[in-house]
Amino acid sequence: EEWAAQVHSQTQPLPWQSKNKGANLLAHILSLEKSGGLSNFYGQITCVVDNHLQSHVQSAIKRREPAISQLITTYNNLCDELLGMIQLQKAPPGAIPHLPIPTKGIFSTGCGQ
Repeated sequence: EEWAAQVHSQTQPLPWQSKNKGANLLAHILSLEKSGGLSNFYGQITCVVDNHLQSHVQSAIKRREPAISQLITTYNNLCDELLGMIQLQKAPPGAIPHLPIPTKGIFSTGCGQ
C-alpha cells in the first residue's frame, strides 16, 4: 500500500503540464464576465504585460548602452569633421552639415524615471 501511494504521488503530472489550463482559464474568464469583473481582469493583465515589457526594454538598452554610446561619439566626430571641411571649402559643393546627436539624456525613456 505504501508503494502504491508513493508511485501515485511521484507520477502525478506537474502543475504546468496540465492539459486543462486553457479550459480552466476560459471558465475563469467567463465567470468574471458574468460577475462584471472582466474589465478589472483585463486591466490587471495589461498592467503585468506593460511592466514586463518595460523591464525587458530597460535591460536591453542597458546591455547595449556602451555600443550605442560609441556609435553616437563616432557619428558626432564625423559631423564635426564634415563641418570643418565645409568651412575650409574642402567638401563637395552643396554639402550640408549633419546635426550631431545630443548625448545628454539619450538613454532616458521619458516615462517618468
